[in-house]
Amino acid sequence: MENDNFDRIKYIKSFVLVLAGFFVITMTVMMFYAANKVVIVSAEEAEALVKEEDVTETVNKNSTWKLEIRSSNQNGNFIIDCPESASSVNISERPDLKTVSFIFEDITAEYFKNNPPSGDFSDISDIYVSTTDLGTILEFSLKEMKAPDIVAAGKTLKVSFKDYVSDNVVIIDPFYGGVYTGAKVGQIDEKSINLKIARRVRELSGDKDYTVYLTRTADITLSTEDRIDLIEKLSGDYYVGISLNANMEDEREFGMSAVYNGNFYRNGFENVDFAETLLKETATEARDRALSLERAGEDNVILMTLEIPGACIKAGTITNADEASLLTDDEYIDKIARGIIKALDETVAQ
Repeated sequence: MENDNFDRIKYIKSFVLVLAGFFVITMTVMMFYAANKVVIVSAEEAEALVKEEDVTETVNKNSTWKLEIRSSNQNGNFIIDCPESASSVNISERPDLKTVSFIFEDITAEYFKNNPPSGDFSDISDIYVSTTDLGTILEFSLKEMKAPDIVAAGKTLKVSFKDYVSDNVVIIDPFYGGVYTGAKVGQIDEKSINLKIARRVRELSGDKDYTVYLTRTADITLSTEDRIDLIEKLSGDYYVGISLNANMEDEREFGMSAVYNGNFYRNGFENVDFAETLLKETATEARDRALSLERAGEDNVILMTLEIPGACIKAGTITNADEASLLTDDEYIDKIARGIIKALDETVAQ
């Protein structure tokens, strides 16, 4: 009898261990899948997330105050003084709305209510401070459509404005943003990578004979109509869209591609030439693989609408685990941006 009880206990223990092992393996597989799952958010799905009248809104504003304009000393700068705790600031330019917003992650709205910006406000009509789900936002409403020129010095931001004037204006359009995430692999989302590339392109263009403007400089939601309107208001001469490939059927696919409007032709210059140069220089600089040149279809609304040289560079395949990892590396992002700059040097600057 004792042997039977011992065998029964031994059997139960073995069964429990096997069951526990199965549970651990199952949970591990599920967690791995969740961490590496690819999610594609279409424009239609994203539109359903927001009301039509709020499509350009990026954050929920809990409270908003209008600040008093303290002075206008006509020295060309206004000053934003930050407390020592300020560690980061994002800037969102909306030339079409004549606004510039400074987004602070770790400064309270109360601070700016007590320490509002000061200086030359000749270009500014109103200042608002808001508490939002992204942090505290200082929003400046401008009298005219102008570009901010920002210099950071210690805890101080010196800001002045200049006209959007240039012989060659290149519009860089990082796809998605805000509620539009694009492809998402685990914690890696396409909208953030597109924006990093675009910001780096603008940084590298500082000494060029052409001027680079971005359709978005922060994680904001823009509709297709917003983007087209902005490109037209900035009198863009060239257009470069930035996005990524996503192949749900073959996760082994690795590389870049480019899209062009095959209907465009001007003075011997075709969009296919522009797209080919973008793809060649970017893939070469990043030591990546050039997959293909693709002719845009009717669903590529921006490319098919614009009547200026334009192309979209798909700067990697996010559904490939190795390439997704590369796309999170700042040095690799820099290589992609330098490739885009080389392509612009070969086309725009000529």
